[in-house]
Amino acid sequence: MRKAGIVLLFLSIGLSQDYPPPINMSSTSVDGNINISWSTNLVNGIEGYRLYKNSELILETEQSGYIDSDVLPETGYCYSATALYIGDIESDHSNTSCTSWHIN
Repeated sequence: MRKAGIVLLFLSIGLSQDYPPPINMSSTSVDGNINISWSTNLVNGIEGYRLYKNSELILETEQSGYIDSDVLPETGYCYSATALYIGDIESDHSNTSCTSWHIN
């Protein structure tokens, strides 16, 4: 029983290294919208991305960016993305980027 637990731990660690998440997540407010972008790891087998806003899935895309127009002024939003790999494997989440837009 103890050996099986150790093997599962190694498999879990190996999975996230083989399927890395997107990197350099950033979000900026521009003209009442929030522009979100991220970089991809140079790994084969990425089929797309899932974008999360405040921990809720809002989009599946093949692009590495999105303009969120469904935002309210003076409200904070946090974004992260995951990479989707061949075989319906989803990576861990990227770093989180938070922003809001303000009425001037």
